[in-house]
Amino acid sequence: ENQSKCSVLYHDQEQTPQVPTQSNPHPDGSCTDGVCDCGSQPCGEYLWDHRNGTMLRDWLVKEFILGSTGLSSPAVDGFFMDDYWCSNKLCAADPSIPGCPCSDPVQGPTEVDKNNQIDMGLSDDAIQDIALAWNS
Repeated sequence: ENQSKCSVLYHDQEQTPQVPTQSNPHPDGSCTDGVCDCGSQPCGEYLWDHRNGTMLRDWLVKEFILGSTGLSSPAVDGFFMDDYWCSNKLCAADPSIPGCPCSDPVQGPTEVDKNNQIDMGLSDDAIQDIALAWNS
């Protein structure tokens, strides 16, 4: 990938397409011909703030998932939709909520770098609000 690309959007490079190297010949996703082209942004796992309601949900379904760069593209085989947002505050109030306790490895989005809450500057209240919006 073009190393000069940078993004202010929160993302990490775990479980994302990479150019195979001698030390990592079989990454999670192999880019063709030594190039990872993810468009104008770096390849990575990006997070969405679900507190902005149905407008985001409609866009995610109609454009991101079903659009020309999603399942309508012959280059896309599918999406993994197994992740969720977990809130320590919600789990303390009701431990029967699926995903409680938050241990993947911390509260917030699952399968993302453990420092994500600090990196994004989110409070425990913000994590709770995003988890509630994700679940709605």
